[in-house]
Amino acid sequence: MRFARFSFFAALALGLAALLPLAARAHVKASLVAAETAIVPGQPVQVALRLVHDAHWHTYWINPGTGLATSITWTLPPGWKASDLRWPAPKAIKDKTNTVTGNGYEGDLLLPVTLTPPPDLAPGTKVTFNATAEWLMCEEVCMPGDAKVSLTLPVAATAAPDASHGARLAAVVAGLPRADAAWKLSAARDAKTVTLKVSPVGPTSGRASTPKDLRFFADDNYVAYELPQTITPDGSGGFVLTLPISPDAPKDTAKLAGVLTSVTGWLPDGSLSALRVDLPFTAAVAASSAVGPAAGRASATPGANARPGLGAPTPSSPP
Repeated sequence: MRFARFSFFAALALGLAALLPLAARAHVKASLVAAETAIVPGQPVQVALRLVHDAHWHTYWINPGTGLATSITWTLPPGWKASDLRWPAPKAIKDKTNTVTGNGYEGDLLLPVTLTPPPDLAPGTKVTFNATAEWLMCEEVCMPGDAKVSLTLPVAATAAPDASHGARLAAVVAGLPRADAAWKLSAARDAKTVTLKVSPVGPTSGRASTPKDLRFFADDNYVAYELPQTITPDGSGGFVLTLPISPDAPKDTAKLAGVLTSVTGWLPDGSLSALRVDLPFTAAVAASSAVGPAAGRASATPGANARPGLGAPTPSSPP
């Protein structure tokens, strides 16, 4: 299976990368940042793992495709609790041949985490949060990365937005994938494909933008990330996606879970780049009736405006 094959090549890549000088491996720089300048007793603290990638380098989403997801291990003061990493909408990572090689991120990335304090914090003190972050970074080669990161904040009666990161982190949290009442979704399947229907609720006129270049990213390996996704406008402002089921898909999967991205957003103002999808499968829909009057306009590649390049990665090339 492709995951078993990748495990071998990943282990080999990690072993070889360990022989490289540390400076040669510093293609992703990690730090902890906070949304506010202080901790207010009784209030959760919004922080983020910040990963700054060198040009053309990438790290991975929670379901990396072929790769390894970024992780963080916390060392917190007594009584504190940390949420899981929260994942912004990913992108399809492509190599120089335009072949998709994984799901992940480039550029300057914030992965939000909510820290919950104990009830007995005293203003005038300081709290230090320590963590170890680990990731796989790839360009034309892949290598592991890790860093010990730390953040110290005072405890105070009030807090202000952090001047460097507060506004951006708040925007990232607000834009995390979520369901929205403006769109109704349903999912059905047959032996080889999933049919995901996305329909607007209410009128679509007056929108500043229309969703396009759609792509579904599965939380698990049920949908084959490396195979083409067919996107068909339904003639009513919605879309029908035909998603290939992975040959390695678990047989007992009862629902479709993941995120559905649009490069122009899902809301009328162009915001919300990804809808959260968490749908039990309904009865299979016949292909002839799944797309209604727009059936003849189906594309064989992702996006309402089709784009090529969803080929399978090879374990020996960078994810």
